Amino acid sequence: MASHGHSHGGGQCNHSHGGGGFPQGMAGIPQGLLPGGHSHGGGGIGQTGMGGIPGMVPMGGLPMPAMGGFPIPGQMGGGIPMPSVGKMGGMPMPRVGNMSMPAGVRQMGGMPVGQTFPMQGIQMQGSPMSQGGTGAAGGPVPGAMQVQMPPQMALLSQMMAQDSSDPAEEVDIFEALDAARSSLNSVAHTCGEPGSVCAASHGSQEEVKKKMAAGQKIMKLLMKNPAVIDQKDKRGNTPLHHALKNDQTNFATLMVQFGADPNVRNDLEETPVHLACQCGDLKLVHVLRQCGGDITAKDAEMRTCLHHAARGGHVPTIHYLSTYCGLSLRDLNKDQQSLLHICCEREHIDAVKYLLKHDRSDVRQADSEGTTPLHITAQRGNGFLSWMLLQKNGTHQLQSKNREGLTPVELAQRGQTQRHKELAPVLVSLAKYKLNMRPSLPWSIYLWNATWPFLIHHTVLLLLWLVPVLSDWLAGLLMLVVTLNLGYRVLGKTSHRLSHISKMPNHLQASTLILGVLESLLLFCTEVLPTLWTAGDRILVVVSAVMVTGLVYIHGRILLVDPGFVMVSKMKPEGNTCYTLQDLVEGPFPVSAWCHICELIPSKPTKHCKLCERCCHKMDHHCLFTMKCVGHNNHLLFVSFLIYMGLCNFAFVIEAFVYLAVIHPEVSGQWGLVTVACIGHPWLFSAMVLNLLLGAWMVYNLVNSLRLVSKGYTYVFRPKNPGHICGLNFSDQMMNTWHFITGHPEKIVKDPFYTM
Repeated sequence: MASHGHSHGGGQCNHSHGGGGFPQGMAGIPQGLLPGGHSHGGGGIGQTGMGGIPGMVPMGGLPMPAMGGFPIPGQMGGGIPMPSVGKMGGMPMPRVGNMSMPAGVRQMGGMPVGQTFPMQGIQMQGSPMSQGGTGAAGGPVPGAMQVQMPPQMALLSQMMAQDSSDPAEEVDIFEALDAARSSLNSVAHTCGEPGSVCAASHGSQEEVKKKMAAGQKIMKLLMKNPAVIDQKDKRGNTPLHHALKNDQTNFATLMVQFGADPNVRNDLEETPVHLACQCGDLKLVHVLRQCGGDITAKDAEMRTCLHHAARGGHVPTIHYLSTYCGLSLRDLNKDQQSLLHICCEREHIDAVKYLLKHDRSDVRQADSEGTTPLHITAQRGNGFLSWMLLQKNGTHQLQSKNREGLTPVELAQRGQTQRHKELAPVLVSLAKYKLNMRPSLPWSIYLWNATWPFLIHHTVLLLLWLVPVLSDWLAGLLMLVVTLNLGYRVLGKTSHRLSHISKMPNHLQASTLILGVLESLLLFCTEVLPTLWTAGDRILVVVSAVMVTGLVYIHGRILLVDPGFVMVSKMKPEGNTCYTLQDLVEGPFPVSAWCHICELIPSKPTKHCKLCERCCHKMDHHCLFTMKCVGHNNHLLFVSFLIYMGLCNFAFVIEAFVYLAVIHPEVSGQWGLVTVACIGHPWLFSAMVLNLLLGAWMVYNLVNSLRLVSKGYTYVFRPKNPGHICGLNFSDQMMNTWHFITGHPEKIVKDPFYTM
């Protein structure tokens, strides 16, 4: 069976078909330690490691994750059964077929490929099966059946032989882990510097080399002396503890494959299961649990696995432990702190949202010092978390005192940071209410943030009209500067959320659009329309009226139509049940597919909108002009809105020029009309500039939207690599645009070089 590879821009991606190649990470290096590619069959460079083993079967009762990118365990390409894995002297060793290794087998030290050893009548050899065998001295062992050593075992033996022949110095396992961590951190720091060569082209290759070297070094150390797996440092940490504390989950998976004890405790009574929950690697937590790890164990501070998951702010782990492992979300630690206390102290916003949802945690719970979660957020000056807690349980929490007799308001006033200075006045104003109420955004703040550009614009207009101290030219130039400045700030500098501690969505662009349309309609109906109607330009007026009617209809439809929000999880192939988080943990799918805000597994392609707090199918973007998500159901409506809005903007500018030409027949040329508008009609002139800016902005967004649609992309789901080349020709792109405009998105051809 042959093996061949395909290299793309650096030789890091290999595709192997058949046998021969490397097993993943030399019999057990976990995902991410070695460079990846795609493996089909039994060899080559695998997708998740250095090899092509499609899967592994239980290792001494331990379920192992699939390798080589194939979720089907126990099989190689072509349906060949995968040999099981057993143990020899504490080290993972292959079994032959489904038959376990007999007891009494000596540990393999640096045995070269092809060497055999007696095992109660069974011998392993690197050569094909044959009758008879060789003994320790090279002679045959009578009556012994020889079994061919699997290729991954042969390579492992080669690695051990090389290591034994090399008089390497003894290395401590903890020093090896620290060295691996420091070397990878140095690579990430160097290659992350702007303008560096690594950041430009060689960063990923250098990091892969470092990972390979670190992984192989630790592998050799574990194979030479398997007993180091249970070694402890001065704080009682095993190598598994050490790897998990440093977020080295790849090495932690390697330790598990070498039989590390998941229930061993350090000096703080912490088990590897506790630290795995704090790291947030949910698949590793599940593997430790399957290995006999005690999920219900508590450390010296009476913290459960849920408390450790809350320390890391990992919502999927918290959900898994509470829903599928039966742990209570209201358990308290030694200091009577709940999960909400821990998440507020570490400012894990998503975890706090999860705990507040469905009353999973008690907001009023006080610890042994009388401190509530609101005391913590006020002391840290976190306005957003404080607002969330007040929204959940009302303002009466502001009157509660801790053991020192301090309220959350007083703790916020003690702070000296900018965050405390923004939070304290809000809490002081809310504490004045006698009744328990849930705070809401003051209307003064909301109206100011929504209308300040128009208030400034019309204030300048009113001052120029009441106090005509400037000449007509200066007044016109001042209005031009003010209008351009405000337009730039609205279109280019608007943030998605308010600066208020509530961090509510910012409606500035939406209000600017509505107020701009209303002002243009008012100006058109009071000045432009009567003049054009009298002058006989009625067709232009009727066309404008039709376009405005269409704009209002399209805008209303966008506001009312569901953009494609996902309500339930993706259905399983059998069609009667939905996927759950447990299916992701136990299967080959990534845990990141579970949305921890919506608490479901959406169908691809789906993106969670942080402003709408919903998952939207085939999301394009969140439109700040309509304050709605643009997704699968309203994408065409949005493009139609851009067309109608742009037409109305440019129609107003054209009608304004016609109006000026009618009332100033002595002026010739477009620049002459612009001059007249700037000098004698500042209100009309500023409205023309505003409509021109909005029209140009609509055209820009329309061109970008159609360009993405023609290639089968959306703004969210598009290639992020600037050098990506679309696999569709010009004809396909034009047909995609036509299918989209005519309402047949199912006929759109996708880019073969990009998967959403």
